[in-house]
Amino acid sequence: MINIIYQDQNLLVVNKPNNLVVQKTKDYAESLEEILIKYEPLLASVSRWGIVHRLDRQTTGLLLVAKNSESFNYLTALFAKRKIQKTYLALVEGVLVNESGEITFYVQTKFPNKGKIRMDLNAQQGRLVQISFQVIERLNNYTFLRIFPLTGRTHQIRLAFQKINHPIYNDPLYGSVCINPEIGQFLHAYGLEFFGPKKEKFLFQTPLPDFFQNKLKELKSQIWNKYSS
Repeated sequence: MINIIYQDQNLLVVNKPNNLVVQKTKDYAESLEEILIKYEPLLASVSRWGIVHRLDRQTTGLLLVAKNSESFNYLTALFAKRKIQKTYLALVEGVLVNESGEITFYVQTKFPNKGKIRMDLNAQQGRLVQISFQVIERLNNYTFLRIFPLTGRTHQIRLAFQKINHPIYNDPLYGSVCINPEIGQFLHAYGLEFFGPKKEKFLFQTPLPDFFQNKLKELKSQIWNKYSS
């Protein structure tokens, strides 16, 4: 059963678990689309089954789903105009010196293997990516971050931190090392904030999954043990 954290007559907000693809594909037995259609059959009449935006299979967290065409059009327009504030939490390799910053670059889509997507950096062409970040905590040779994507591109956060030589921890595609491919990148869609058509404010947040919280506890414990021994 999918974890729905909010719903009304127009909108569903889902907390997507790890290792669940959003779109149906022959490579995986189950998708979020299929689960949602079983839960709410009326979504079959909405474009893209109501899914307004996407998360990678091993990225966890908040996903918006429109329950009717009017809501779908409204939310997709908000995303296009960058009027939905998205907040991610991530653990990256290495220690970031600056407390905050912005990463800007261009990306192009590559298909190195059949059916697989990889985004590649490009200096002057492709699609613009803009991401800002704030350091939450430095933990040994890792940094725990709050990230604010200003654009919406495939793999943009993962590629952004690879670009500055601080890839997302355990990222199987863009990281330097992937210790546990069954978990994948430590990247979580934590918050969504926007205004509805009647100017009502929506703010959603969802906690880190257990595996992410456990890793942070492990790193903090290592620091404690280091200075208490």
